[in-house]
Amino acid sequence: MSNNNATVFNCSLTNYDNMLKRYGKGSTTDLNLVKLIYKYACYSTSQDILNRLDSMVSVMQQGSSICINYNYENPYFESLNYNSEDPINPSDPTPPTPPTDPIPDTNKAPTVDDHTINTDNVKLNYDTSKKGESPEWTQIHRLGKFDFLTNFQDPNGDSYSKIKILSAPGLEVSPMQIRYADSSPIYPGLELNLSDLDKEPWTVWKLTDNSLTGDITYIVSDDNENTLWSAPIVLTINQSADSTENSPATTGDYVTTVENNVITVLVSSFFTDTNPAYSDPESDPLDAIRIDRVSSSNLGEFLYLGVPVSDGQIITKAELDAGDFVHDGANQDAISTDNLDFSLRDSGSLIWVS
Repeated sequence: MSNNNATVFNCSLTNYDNMLKRYGKGSTTDLNLVKLIYKYACYSTSQDILNRLDSMVSVMQQGSSICINYNYENPYFESLNYNSEDPINPSDPTPPTPPTDPIPDTNKAPTVDDHTINTDNVKLNYDTSKKGESPEWTQIHRLGKFDFLTNFQDPNGDSYSKIKILSAPGLEVSPMQIRYADSSPIYPGLELNLSDLDKEPWTVWKLTDNSLTGDITYIVSDDNENTLWSAPIVLTINQSADSTENSPATTGDYVTTVENNVITVLVSSFFTDTNPAYSDPESDPLDAIRIDRVSSSNLGEFLYLGVPVSDGQIITKAELDAGDFVHDGANQDAISTDNLDFSLRDSGSLIWVS
């Protein structure tokens, strides 16, 4: 079959190249579509097919999409016989295989399971028989990277990369801390390579011999170029209670009467000579007090080193006995009552009681 020199295409290899440049959008599918249309137009003897192809080109000129069924037995098209006069692909007598664009490789987030670590009780680094001696932070466990990768799975086969902390114990006053690097407590937002734990495992520390539970909430990333993070994961660390678990102290209320416009130093006895009196099963002394609430109706002020105390503030027994905590009475003759609520802890259990 010879070239029919269809006017709408001006059939020639040069014009075919120009047609690709003008109508081909760049993808394999678009370029091959142009090629097929050109072949049908330049070698068809059916005026009906030429008219339909002419309409398709008009749609292409308008920038619209074209959907074509690549079925060479479809009666919509005339069966073609390609020959050596084909200006486009003279060596291939068969129509090309319809192209398909590759499905993009979409990255998916990794998954990690929650995990619980149970540790045996490790005695604190201080002699509980020496009353008044403060306990020291004591290391009870070491954490490697695989403690944070329980059942790690990645749909794309990627490996793990980084860890980011969302929450952790030890951020405020707590009997448990997780430390890294230079023994600094981990904190929300901390982001490190998990491989760093191979060189320097994280460590778990405690400040009480009682049973402990601490949760670390974190996420893990894959090493894909298009990095994705897992859903939040929880690592729970439990320390069992010591067989001689230390019990918390008990205390009561304290009331005293002072003159107006007088500064009263609130030493530790104000918080132990209570009703009922301070008591501890192991005879452990007072370790610290915590300000829970300062009454808004006070006319005088409770001051720590000259600054009004705030809710949640902790003052140690040593600071109390040094005179750092005082009450500054109101400058008036009328009788008034100033109040604050506090909790305290003994030096053995370090458990707050109200």
